[in-house]
Amino acid sequence: MGEVEGKVIRIGFRSTRLRSSDGTLLIVPNRKLIDNNVMNLSEKDLRKVTLSIPIAQRLPPQSLDRLMTELKDVIESTGPVTNVSTILLESFGDNKLQLQVVYHLPQEMPEAEIAIAKSDVNIGAYKLVAARMALGKD
Repeated sequence: MGEVEGKVIRIGFRSTRLRSSDGTLLIVPNRKLIDNNVMNLSEKDLRKVTLSIPIAQRLPPQSLDRLMTELKDVIESTGPVTNVSTILLESFGDNKLQLQVVYHLPQEMPEAEIAIAKSDVNIGAYKLVAARMALGKD
């Protein structure tokens, strides 16, 4: 519900108690639940992850196309990543390009494993981008 996320512990007459992933007990007035959209994340199979990657604007267009293809391969080969749904050029300006990558992880993964998977994806993407920029390959 908005920025509030947690496992429902108890639903009372006036409020609902949630336990966040870091163990914090959240007490949400039921009127807020009525006024907002509530998502049942336990019914989802996949967890969406968005990654923004800045790239130096000096990269030629054909190199950018190749980099985007290689990024998809690197990310999809990382552990529990199920699929990369999009890699797109989000914006450009101020001497940089901004890529946006959206991929998915299994919903039931524990938070610690999700953090490790995200880090693995970030490191793989960083290594690829750094190598491409250092070599100036196309």
